[in-house]
Amino acid sequence: MEELYLDADGIRYVESCLQKGGRGLCVELLRLPLYQGKAYTFVTTDLGIAQIKEFERGGLMSMNDGQTLLARHAVSVAQSNPNSALVFQDVWGTKPGDRVLKSRRTKLFFNRSEVYYVVEGDKLSLDEVVAAIREMTSFLIVGALFDNSSILGELDSGSFVSDRFIKTVAENTMEIFVNAYDQESFVVWQR
Repeated sequence: MEELYLDADGIRYVESCLQKGGRGLCVELLRLPLYQGKAYTFVTTDLGIAQIKEFERGGLMSMNDGQTLLARHAVSVAQSNPNSALVFQDVWGTKPGDRVLKSRRTKLFFNRSEVYYVVEGDKLSLDEVVAAIREMTSFLIVGALFDNSSILGELDSGSFVSDRFIKTVAENTMEIFVNAYDQESFVVWQR
């Protein structure tokens, strides 16, 4: 498996996922200059480009393999950017106050009715990233790897954050992750 760069079709797919999310971090990420970045995916290279651009189609790899590939990538990027953190928005899943959130091991924060899972600092490891992905209940996964220099600070798990906080995370985003290929892998947008 290797990173396979996509053209504007990949960026359009990321944009469409953010539009489907429709609120919170998804809306703020749509304000970024997406078409000035680039998009790529993790799939086997024996597929033709036409098949790779069928982002809704599955049957490429196991969901576990796709999650592991994304986690490895996020950890690798984080090692090059020691102040980075990874946040996932549980777009259509749980809501603040849902009892199931009490059993989550990943650090959480809330904005309005949105739930976010965050992995930061020395916890940004393969196991923690995969755990965060698996703890979400939404089938649309939207994540952002961002420069965490003084954004999260000493934010306690379960804290409510402001709209400005969400906007600051988006403004400092280095990469956006959205699931694709029937949840088997991801398309990554990079600044």
